[in-house]
Amino acid sequence: MMIDCNKTSLLYDEAEARLIYEKIKSNYNNLPLQFGHSIEEKINKSK
Repeated sequence: MMIDCNKTSLLYDEAEARLIYEKIKSNYNNLPLQFGHSIEEKINKSK
């Protein structure tokens, strides 16, 4: 994910931008939700 983020900072190639966009939609989109669930589970276990 960080590699793709770094690529986009100076990206002028539309084809590469579209590939990264598709990766975001398919791979990275659920990461914040998964992280939230993981944190919630750890909080519940510590109670």
